[in-house]
Amino acid sequence: MSSETRPWYGSGGQVRTRELEMNRRAEDLSLGESILKFRRAGLRFEQYCRESILKRLQEALQQRETALIRREEAAKRRELALQHKEDAVKRREEAVQRREETLQSREGISKHREEEEAKYQEELQHQ
Repeated sequence: MSSETRPWYGSGGQVRTRELEMNRRAEDLSLGESILKFRRAGLRFEQYCRESILKRLQEALQQRETALIRREEAAKRRELALQHKEDAVKRREEAVQRREETLQSREGISKHREEEEAKYQEELQHQ
């Protein structure tokens, strides 16, 4: 018998040939390699999933930040528009005040003229 076919005493007292044992070991190694390949593939898939989830979370965060910036800009525009309206109201009030002052001044001048006219008429009557 050649060394590859003569009986070999393995665990449990079973008789196996070296060739069968080597084939079994080769199959075990092949199975182990397949398992490792699947594990690696599983890890790569898991990494892909993590990266995909992270990317989606980052995109959602970016969208929220963009929306927040837009809301802040809109609030600033509204505030600026309100300030312009308040300034316009203030200018109108100032214009009304100036008109009133002008009218009062004219009334004062008219009253003063009337008084001067009345004095002049009295002087004319006394002469």
